[in-house]
Amino acid sequence: MMDLKKAFNYWFVEFMKKHPLPTGSIIYQPILMRFVITSRCNARCPHCYFIQQKEDFYDSEPVDISFNDFKKIFDYYAPKLTSITIEGGEAMLHPDIEKIIDYVTSVKVVCRFQTNGIALLQSIPKLVKLHGINVSLDAVEPESYVAKKGISNKRIFYKCLEGINKMVELKNSNKIALREISISFVVGKDNVHEIPKMIKLGERLGVDTVNLQSVADLGSLKSTTPIFKTDLNEVIKDILAREDYKVSINMPKEFSKENERFFCNSLFNQINLDYKGDFSPCCHVMTDAKYGNFYDSPESYNSPAIKQIRKSFIQKRIPDFCKLCSRRYRCRWKFDRHAKKWIYKETS
Repeated sequence: MMDLKKAFNYWFVEFMKKHPLPTGSIIYQPILMRFVITSRCNARCPHCYFIQQKEDFYDSEPVDISFNDFKKIFDYYAPKLTSITIEGGEAMLHPDIEKIIDYVTSVKVVCRFQTNGIALLQSIPKLVKLHGINVSLDAVEPESYVAKKGISNKRIFYKCLEGINKMVELKNSNKIALREISISFVVGKDNVHEIPKMIKLGERLGVDTVNLQSVADLGSLKSTTPIFKTDLNEVIKDILAREDYKVSINMPKEFSKENERFFCNSLFNQINLDYKGDFSPCCHVMTDAKYGNFYDSPESYNSPAIKQIRKSFIQKRIPDFCKLCSRRYRCRWKFDRHAKKWIYKETS
């Protein structure tokens, strides 16, 4: 029965993209979950959504959700979910991360993991039951890596690459559950010219996918600026000319009027929760009790505050904090390594 519910909700979300209700009072059945399990982090990335929204976020005493509280929350939603993405901060630093991963995978929900990779090499034994992992590498050389990560030790860049190599070796051995290894780069005007190098590094590491994510400006971005259509013109032609890449590629979304859309998947089919049980409307907005708290109401993903944001989208009155978010724009270029072709290849 739950599989039918998941299928219905997927259909419903796809239908709502094309036929939004004018009232905006949408009650939905989530199928995805993003769980921020700790506020600990060993990096200070200047483009971090938390830092953009609260500059001193990581100055506070770190907070971890207890394993028992994680289990309580996860158990409530698990029958509805197809997958969960575990994040932080840096989720690798949670003292019970191995127990959390073991538990999620034991109930047959796809478990994905988001990490900066700084502690990856020494943490690999804890991660062998994951189904997918994305390492936010963000740079192709140590000098730019320390700037992107807000750290000082350049050697960490090579440790991170070593950790990715080890994960790829384990995956290729078919001895672990891992199905997908990806690396990601936040792309802005400062590094858009390095996209070919980012793709090449992904091929050299042997990962499955290279995710090129447009930097989102949530109002206080200082390190770079978002990319617009003209910024990609210099590099896109040569990239699209090739169809022999060894990795799948998700190209960055450029901010342009014709590329704009008034729908956000994260608002409609994903639960976003943190270590305190607070909700967020999406993965780019900080969790806050004003959006609801699990311990007050587990159904707060349909709270009045979150429904109001959905309504704003449907009525094409985009909230300010969403205006320069890449999720609100269409992906125009995507390469499939299995099919050996560009699935999307718009040239206009």
